[in-house]
Amino acid sequence: MASFTMDGTTIFSKSGSDITYANGTLGSGTIFPAGHIIQMNQTIDQSTTSRGGDKSAWASTGVSCALPNSLKTNSKLFVTYSAVVGEEGGSHWAIATLMTIFQNGSNVCGTHLTNLNATYGLSNTGPDNSGNQYFRGTHSASVLFTPQGTGAAQRTVELYWSSPAVNSYTVYLNTAGNTSTAYDGGATILTVMEIAQ
Repeated sequence: MASFTMDGTTIFSKSGSDITYANGTLGSGTIFPAGHIIQMNQTIDQSTTSRGGDKSAWASTGVSCALPNSLKTNSKLFVTYSAVVGEEGGSHWAIATLMTIFQNGSNVCGTHLTNLNATYGLSNTGPDNSGNQYFRGTHSASVLFTPQGTGAAQRTVELYWSSPAVNSYTVYLNTAGNTSTAYDGGATILTVMEIAQ
């Protein structure tokens, strides 16, 4: 078996055609192969949040996630999320709650991904009957895009929500509209990865 040793420490070893990197830390100038996950982070939030009034404009859910280190040149972000939403009772039961990802202050739909409609977002859910105060629907989506901006803004994503109709009912995150805590549960999970290109 061949090996490369420096100051008594084996850095590389070779067995047949396999080369093993045994010790050391990859420097900031390391070039990763395309598709490699360079870094990742995740936010898991079980707190309940609500939004009432006119919800036709996108607004933050308060759930965000940031990568700890500056991005490599030409990297992309791969973002996934899942969230539980509910709403108060009433005659608005056919109206959906929409969700999307914002990065650098912009909706990735229509900005980073110009072929997607910004109004539609990435996911939607809504109850199909008038017992909507007990409804809890699950949102989930994943998206790959080229981040914009610089510094912390470039490596931070945030989950936003809206409703396509102007209506004063209240929507909830991580709970149903019914006031009983028996309907609380689940979590909003937001994961971001830097992907080498």
